[in-house]
Formats: sequence, C-alpha cells, structure tokens
Amino acid sequence: MTVRYAAPGRINLIGEHTDYNLGWALPIALPQRTVVRFAPGGGDAITVSSDRMAAAERIPLDTAPVG
Repeated sequence: MTVRYAAPGRINLIGEHTDYNLGWALPIALPQRTVVRFAPGGGDAITVSSDRMAAAERIPLDTAPVG
C-alpha cells in the first residue's frame, strides 16, 4: 500500500516561533507544496529521492542519526 501526503508551503511574515508560545503570528500559505510518498520496500533500508537530487539515496535502517 502506498500513501501520499501533501502540505502547502508556509512563511511567517511576523511571529517566527511565537505561535506555539501563545504569541502572535502572521503566516501565509505559498503555492509551492511539499509532497511525500511512502511505500513498503520489504528490506532493511529506506530509499529517499527528490526531483532535485541526481540519484536516489539508500539509507540502512540501522544507521545511527547524525548529530
């Protein structure tokens, strides 16, 4: 089963990081969208690709996070 999620772009004209601290914010939606699609691969890795990447990147699931 493949699932797909999409969200509009967003920019804050004022109030960066204040909206979740009970402050004021003025966000505006942008026409650009972020779209992700997930499908089972049946292996021990995930594959990440993008329209802006030259090639897909394979990441083993046992890889420790960076940072």
